[in-house]
Amino acid sequence: MPGSPTADKRTARGRQPAPAAAETRRLGFLGHPHLALAARLIIGAIFVVSAAGKLLQPDAFIHAVDGYGVVPAPLLVPLGLAFPWLELAVGVCLLVGLFIPLAALGAAALLVMFVALMLSAVIQGKVVDCGCFIGIIQETVGPTTLIRDSLMIVLLPPIFLAARQPFSLDGRWRARGASLSRNLALAAPVAVAILVVGVGVTAVFGQAQAVPTDRPADGWRLGPANAKVEVVVYSDFECPACRAVAPYLSSLVDKYKGSVALVYKHFPLPQHESARADAEAAEAAGEQGRFWQMHDAIFANYGELTPVQLRALAGQLGLDLARYDAALSSGRPQRAVDADFNEGVRIGVSYTPYILVGGKVVSSNDPQTIEAAINRKLGQ
Repeated sequence: MPGSPTADKRTARGRQPAPAAAETRRLGFLGHPHLALAARLIIGAIFVVSAAGKLLQPDAFIHAVDGYGVVPAPLLVPLGLAFPWLELAVGVCLLVGLFIPLAALGAAALLVMFVALMLSAVIQGKVVDCGCFIGIIQETVGPTTLIRDSLMIVLLPPIFLAARQPFSLDGRWRARGASLSRNLALAAPVAVAILVVGVGVTAVFGQAQAVPTDRPADGWRLGPANAKVEVVVYSDFECPACRAVAPYLSSLVDKYKGSVALVYKHFPLPQHESARADAEAAEAAGEQGRFWQMHDAIFANYGELTPVQLRALAGQLGLDLARYDAALSSGRPQRAVDADFNEGVRIGVSYTPYILVGGKVVSSNDPQTIEAAINRKLGQ
């Protein structure tokens, strides 16, 4: 009846907004469920795609991680194997709306770490493979990668703030009265088991190996890591000018002992049919600590060397030919050559030898010009 206590209570309840709707209005645009859904799907998809590339090419991802110079060598392989599975788990949870607060927190932690590492690389002037989309996109850390990951961080608040999460497993569980904390407790051991199995499968079938210690991420180096001046050469094993200048560039390390380091980068020109095979053979030799010996041997036997001749040179250098063959079959040398070449294209390399002294392009291969640039950098 109108005016009865029961009717008054029913009317009062009818006037009260639903908790989720009230929370959405209080938070405004940031609390809108559709914005949270869009943010979840975008970040989740990016994480899943990124993880897939790393899982398919674990050794390439380990190499990219090594480039930042922050992970101790003994931890490179285990972290490189485990990380993509963590990234995949976060991405899948965001896509299906499972453990949303925990997944969003994990995404935030990973993205903040990515941005901090990239900022560190930019500040130090390192040319580093981002490692975000291994096997899909070859990216060097720079403004584009920093802006992309920063934008993803900006997308995270709606996921945390939305009171209602449409199209989510969490929402279905709540509708059925299930306890989210209880489901999380049950899921934790399953997640750990999946992580352990995933790392094991990747280790067995992914052929992930530690990056050779004498192959820094910034290229093959002669001379100390803390050299005051770094001479970088983008070179082609079939280029006659590269062959002519190679011994001289190597001699600079001894001439300026302790002050100059030489870094070799592959830039096989398209018109030189065997140059890429030469570069890959040198990379395969480098996995056994013989890069510079193979470098010298290829230039000493200058010409269009066949794979059989390159293998014979490897044998003459005392390489384990089974390991040499396995390295070429693994695709690691090809990816290393591609990384150097793509990096060269990005910075404007169009000829060989392309020489930089202290990050500045030297206009001539003439020894006097090169040494004048070195002396300027050394303040002599």
